[in-house]
Amino acid sequence: MATAAARQRRSPPGEAEGEPEAKKMRSLQPPDFAGGRRGVVLNPADCDLDFTVDGDGLRGHALHEDGFAYCWSGARAAIGITAGKYCFGCRILSDQEVQMDDTPADQRHLCRIGVSRRDDPVGSLGETVGGGGFGGTGKFSTAGRFSDYGEKFGAGDTVVCAVDLESSSSAAVGFSLNGRWLGTAWRFDAGELRGSGLFPHVLLKNVAVDMQFSVEDGLVLEEGFKPWSSAVEDGNAIAGPSFLPAGNCEVVMMVGLPAAGKTTWAEKWAEDHPEKRYLLLGTNLALDQMKVPGLLRKKNYGERFERLMEMATGIFNTLLARAARTPRNYIIDQTNVYRSARKRKLRPFVDFRKIAVVVFPAMDELRWRSEKRVREMGKEVPAEAVNEMIANFVLPVRRDTPHADEPFDQLLGDIRVIIRKLPFRSARLLLAPALILSTPAAASAEAELTVTGEHPLLVLRFPAELRLVGGRAIIIPWGGRRGESLEISGRHRWPEIPSSSGEEVFCQQHTVRHLLERERGREKAAMVF
Repeated sequence: MATAAARQRRSPPGEAEGEPEAKKMRSLQPPDFAGGRRGVVLNPADCDLDFTVDGDGLRGHALHEDGFAYCWSGARAAIGITAGKYCFGCRILSDQEVQMDDTPADQRHLCRIGVSRRDDPVGSLGETVGGGGFGGTGKFSTAGRFSDYGEKFGAGDTVVCAVDLESSSSAAVGFSLNGRWLGTAWRFDAGELRGSGLFPHVLLKNVAVDMQFSVEDGLVLEEGFKPWSSAVEDGNAIAGPSFLPAGNCEVVMMVGLPAAGKTTWAEKWAEDHPEKRYLLLGTNLALDQMKVPGLLRKKNYGERFERLMEMATGIFNTLLARAARTPRNYIIDQTNVYRSARKRKLRPFVDFRKIAVVVFPAMDELRWRSEKRVREMGKEVPAEAVNEMIANFVLPVRRDTPHADEPFDQLLGDIRVIIRKLPFRSARLLLAPALILSTPAAASAEAELTVTGEHPLLVLRFPAELRLVGGRAIIIPWGGRRGESLEISGRHRWPEIPSSSGEEVFCQQHTVRHLLERERGREKAAMVF
């Protein structure tokens, strides 16, 4: 294989916190991809949000302050290959300064270099069946399995990754370190790659790197392999994703209590819509990226919960701010039960389409899910915190709802669920609808309003009986005479009468308590507030 050659060093990148805002914004803009003056580059549209592509598109580094020091951050190149024999290089420029006294010194600054498919999670190089990487600990990994390979490397070293896709059935990936060939690290069936290709991929932990995709970039070729940039002219290249116009991007906001199933819903939605390439944002996902040995084990999670959540919350807030400047599709996976918090988080997403998804299972199921999470993960949210969320839960409404004070363009999914035995202090759940009637007199004044199934119906802030008679809604204030009853006519859609008594029904945009009675063979329901 090729012998080592002198490489020119590039100056290390400046500290992220010292960069002017304009420079940060420019680093997020898509470069001129394949075929342009810059050739093959790292893809800012295919990297973790804390990853920064700088300069000419060849330099990469990630945030490393506070909790980010514990996070791995990945990026792929803008061009992959589907056939042929090509190689690319990665020079580890420098270690980033971090405060990680609880982490062994040899685990603070690491780099993993390899290839992956376009649809693999960009922060998981070496953890999927479709990709593999050579890490600075002297290990090669694929599908989450690690094996000894080569030797350790770090700042000042150069790794070249050589990919052989010439055979229609078998593929091979090998590496060299500072010009010394280490041998083939991975052989696999190449048949499934024909449509997806393999992309250069780096996964960093507190280091800065320079990529080499052409001889002009400083790449020293391995014998028998062409520079990665040649795949474009050879017709063996496949392009990675690119940024969408901000107006075509969307941010989906999950709304629900802890353990309600928000993450399950979000992951399934992202899986069912791969063309959207959703990024899931949330404290739990930040914790997953903080791969601290021993710190995230099930038994330790509860003991270190407050410290972990403090770091994860800081990570989430930073990523949320960067997301609003980066035109991609997002799912915000947090509780988001407070209207003020929803508005604050979404305010920077000016041109994005905004969608709310409410996940609110029956209370028995919610308790079961919470207990299951504690058993399996040691992850428990204090009961008083959950009670506070229940007491202040406000349902989201569409922006075109009368008197609405939220930015949602759409409410997604079937949000009608049954909430059993919800404590009375949860009455603020009922204050989300736009049509709020505080007194019987106010109800009379609002009698002519037309209410559709798309919009909130009404909330009574006084004890009353609601009768459904022949498609008409009749409100009878408690303690009042029958002559004081109020008839609401026009288009309206009331929740279905539940089949058993003592239930609370969350239907459309409001919550009502139905106390079923049978009187002269006619069903009636009382709305209690």
